Amino acid sequence: MTEKMSLTTLDSLTIADLHKMPQSSYEEKTQVKDFSFYGDSLVLYDRSYEPLESDGYFGRNIMLKNIATGEELTWTFSGGADTGLSLQDVPVGVYEIYLADGYAFKRAYMDEFYRSEPYYTIRNDKKVNSIELSANNVFLDKFGVESDENYLYLTVTESLPIARVSDVVIDPSGYLLDSNGTAQEWYSADGFDEAEQSERLAHLVASYLEGAGLKVTFSRIDQTWSGYAGVGSRTETAYDSQAKIFLNLTMSDSQASRPFFISSPFTNGRLGNAISSALTQNGIELYTPVSVTQLNAGNSYDQLAVKEDGSLLPFSLQPALRETGGYVTSAGQYSGWGANSAYSKARGMNALIFCYASGQNPESIEYFKEHEETIARSIAQGILNLNSVEITLSESMKVPVDNSPAENSEQMPSVDESAQHYIVDDEGSLEIDPSSESVYEEPVGLD
Repeated sequence: MTEKMSLTTLDSLTIADLHKMPQSSYEEKTQVKDFSFYGDSLVLYDRSYEPLESDGYFGRNIMLKNIATGEELTWTFSGGADTGLSLQDVPVGVYEIYLADGYAFKRAYMDEFYRSEPYYTIRNDKKVNSIELSANNVFLDKFGVESDENYLYLTVTESLPIARVSDVVIDPSGYLLDSNGTAQEWYSADGFDEAEQSERLAHLVASYLEGAGLKVTFSRIDQTWSGYAGVGSRTETAYDSQAKIFLNLTMSDSQASRPFFISSPFTNGRLGNAISSALTQNGIELYTPVSVTQLNAGNSYDQLAVKEDGSLLPFSLQPALRETGGYVTSAGQYSGWGANSAYSKARGMNALIFCYASGQNPESIEYFKEHEETIARSIAQGILNLNSVEITLSESMKVPVDNSPAENSEQMPSVDESAQHYIVDDEGSLEIDPSSESVYEEPVGLD
């Protein structure tokens, strides 16, 4: 059960605080049929969300009007799930929600009552905001207002961080199981072991993020095998942490000589763009697999699954992107991944794959080893920049992060407590220990 704040900004307001008495009805209004949370982005839809379908609100502005001050804030729905209303940037207050229709704004409402679980922003100066989305015709009943519709409101309340809520999940490659529980190989040659290097890079990035006050959770513990499906998975660890960002660190099997990113095709690639900018500003060279106008250097989109007739399916191929994006990326809906069906309507994390080197190109490995520290610092800086954390990182700002993450319960809650355990059979293969038991908790989602 998600912890709720005992007192919200709405609770603290009196009639004397209001800019003017809120209306109980509006002639100009628009019905919101669906919505999504992805990273720090909230997007509203005029129909049920479909990953490959354009929505009527695409290109429109969303406006928040503060009921106490009358201040108006606007964002534009730019098509990607990561480019909606930026929750990280909304100041404390209670807001009415409006959507543009031409030059006029219409009051947004939903057909049924709704109140979200609290969304917690990324830590900034040791504080977070707790945010709730509500559709409620008696939302303002304390002021004697009963509305004719379930109008939409956003309540933003300043809060102290909750210890079990993380900001970023870092997912180092290695010790990976596929959706069938089969162990996957990783690159290891000439003294360069991908699993070890990915974990080392994960700790370097975490040391900078935690130096800036963020909380990081790791998706795997030391040499524990885990995948992206089901109980005890990296996915479960990530959703349980309520993180806003999921960062996979891996090696590619391409011939790329420099690092590059893979972003979800259901986004505008904002996370990858922010990290790209930080890397290039610090002199890091990037490889761009495919040039896309809206993506910065080094950033690319994951491919979509294809039917036998060549038509596209609404699923991206990389599970690190697809299975962590919740509702937006259809987690648990792709063939063979039903173990994640509980996350099909969950709030999604803004996920990114960072390929720091290629096993097919020794030059890329040497480049990474030479620039590892700068790469780690730049990744962390890009995350801070994206989330309006106004800190410029330097090497002196790192905090020690234990190289044995299993011993660091503050940063890496053990997935073993609720995991299926794997044992080695007589032939040396991994199999599920039948004596292990699992505990499942419902993820935070749309319902």
